[in-house]
Amino acid sequence: MSLRRKAFIIAFAALGVLFLAMYATSHLTLLEGFRKIESQNVRQNVRRVLGALEQEYTSLSAKAGDWAGWEEADRFVAGQNPDFVRKNLVITPFLEMRVHFMVFLNASGSVVRADHFDLDRAIRTPFPDLVWNAIVHDQALQNHKSVQSSPSGVLMVQNNPVLVTSRPIFDPSASPPRITGTLIMGRYLDRKEIKRLSAIVRLPLFVRPFEEARSGGADTWVEAISADQIAGFGLVRDIHGKPAFVIQTSQDRAVFKQGLLSMRYFGIGLVVSGLAFLVLLFWLLKTQLVDEVEQLAANVVTIGFSQDLTKRLPVEGSGEIARLASAVNMMLSGLEHAKQIQESEERFRQLFFNALTANFLANPDGSLILCNHQFAALFGFSSAPEAIQTSLPELLENPSAYDQLLKRIKDERKVQFLELSFKNIQGERLSILANLLGVFDEGEDVRHIESAEAKLKQIHGFLLDITDRKKAEEALKESEQRYRALFENTINPIFLIDEHGSYIDANQAAIQFLGINREELLKRALWDSQILEVLRKKDFSPFSVESAYKSNGPDKANNAERTLLMNIVPIKIQGRQVVFSIGQEITERKQMEERLSYLSMHDALTGLYNRTFFEEELRRLELTRLPKLTGIIVCDLDSLKFVNDNLGHEAGDLLIVEAASLIRSSFRAEDILARVGGDEFIILLSNATEETTKQAVARLRKAIQDYNAGQPSLPLSIATGYAVAKKPESTLKEALRIADERMYKDKAQNRQFVQESILPKLQELIQKAK
Repeated sequence: MSLRRKAFIIAFAALGVLFLAMYATSHLTLLEGFRKIESQNVRQNVRRVLGALEQEYTSLSAKAGDWAGWEEADRFVAGQNPDFVRKNLVITPFLEMRVHFMVFLNASGSVVRADHFDLDRAIRTPFPDLVWNAIVHDQALQNHKSVQSSPSGVLMVQNNPVLVTSRPIFDPSASPPRITGTLIMGRYLDRKEIKRLSAIVRLPLFVRPFEEARSGGADTWVEAISADQIAGFGLVRDIHGKPAFVIQTSQDRAVFKQGLLSMRYFGIGLVVSGLAFLVLLFWLLKTQLVDEVEQLAANVVTIGFSQDLTKRLPVEGSGEIARLASAVNMMLSGLEHAKQIQESEERFRQLFFNALTANFLANPDGSLILCNHQFAALFGFSSAPEAIQTSLPELLENPSAYDQLLKRIKDERKVQFLELSFKNIQGERLSILANLLGVFDEGEDVRHIESAEAKLKQIHGFLLDITDRKKAEEALKESEQRYRALFENTINPIFLIDEHGSYIDANQAAIQFLGINREELLKRALWDSQILEVLRKKDFSPFSVESAYKSNGPDKANNAERTLLMNIVPIKIQGRQVVFSIGQEITERKQMEERLSYLSMHDALTGLYNRTFFEEELRRLELTRLPKLTGIIVCDLDSLKFVNDNLGHEAGDLLIVEAASLIRSSFRAEDILARVGGDEFIILLSNATEETTKQAVARLRKAIQDYNAGQPSLPLSIATGYAVAKKPESTLKEALRIADERMYKDKAQNRQFVQESILPKLQELIQKAK
């Protein structure tokens, strides 16, 4: 068997075993790595979901803390604030906070007030017994050892999770604060809340009873549902730390599929590379062994004809051919070295005299031996021979500093990028950047000096004039100091932001406005999405924008939303496009504008729309495309004048507020309710047929009956009339006239009821008041 064939068989066998081992090892390690990455991604999503749920606890606790720390809440549980319910415990705050119920307890644990609302229908509903028992009998929600106590979490009521929080009500004026009661606030974790939470984390979420889950004792775990889906589970514990329920999220197994695909590609790559390697190896054996002699002869002939002394013969092995090649190479090296010395001397002279830097050779005492034209021109001499007549100490601004410079050259042998102060023959100061090299003994440079006692023979110097640059640096430094003083001491918040929306710098006023330190600020991105959108579009033109910011600092009293008028100006720093933003706080102005806008369209007593808004809305609806059917209901409050004349206007206002609350609770959130007179209310129903309008009137009358059946302190009687505008047959104004006529008919029919039922009760109140 030939040598070529043996080498080929051995290489093929070794390469095959190596490739099989690599593929098996990669299959075990890489695929398992993909599984771990997939599991880590799912666990991270589960922790993100649990974190979002924890944020819900925190948000609910913060809202409860705002109410519990309110002075009016403290007076309410103490029985000193009877108007608290009327003013505050209405549907609006429950809708805004997404809270289904609130329970107020006094210091002895007795229930002062409990309110439960159906947020989907925006109506007050009775407290479910199971929820009531779970809350009132849970001591963890009522035992508060300090005003900072805030137990929050989940309560399971028949496998239905309820988010609850409890905060102590205290007297903020007492020192130390004294706990006077408890506020319990809750929200049902229903499908709507789960859907909202799913939108926040951008993951599909499912809630399972704890008994159906297989956690294995862990709070988070991962299970592969199928070859295409993997699920993550997170255990949620109740307010007592016991397992409550399991929240599940799932995702596609894209990582694992990619791992399988990568392994297939890896195997194909191994086979292809193995074949290519075999071909390359066979080619190398042929070219390096068989053709060696022929190649050596050809190389020698080529060098002889080219006269290129840098070329060398390849030397491999230790045979006769290799020794011959080494001898030829040694001869070529000697010839090349002699040629290099000659060329080096010529290059040195060319570089020395034609360089842009000021070059010189000097004796150790500083007297000049040689210099170029640039050196003479730098110091004001007319020629190089004239410049040689001087010395380095004479040219230095401080001649006595030459001894220290000479000592440094002897110690360091080579001094680079040293800034020195010289003077020219006119006496002008020059800032020079110098590179100095000491030459020791018989022409040996620093690479051959081993003895610390070697004698300095010459100094080679290369000087660069940096006088203009130093002046520019000093001017720039002064400008920077002026800018920094103005930047830091102005009272307006100033931000420097890059094109990606990240902070580069901010002044002290901006840091105080945001409520964070400078280090934390530089890690953040700009809060305003509108400004970020402009930056992403590369639209770098000056503009102004109002930007709202809410601090998340520990000082809750100062964490209200604040508004800045941001003036954005594009600038460039070192060729980089950035924006310079100067802010002016307009928070109070914005709040006043919003308050005035609200008061101009709402009745101050009831919070309903006023006559101005109603008339504008009526005109707008007449001029725009109306729905085919629009219902109008007119209401008039009976006996208001009697109450005002005999019980006072405060009682009359209370009667109006109760009537408005009753009317509000009887209609949909999208219906328009307005108080257009002292005792007159009008309701607009969109897309309402004759039948649905009648049902709405019946619902209001039923609510009035239920209210009076409860023996209120001020009974109510409200006359109603309704009509439906059917386009194009009738207009809103015509329907309003018909509804008004029907209201007066109803008022006449109610007169006997008012005289027999309402007025006697009011007269009893008058007698008691006297």
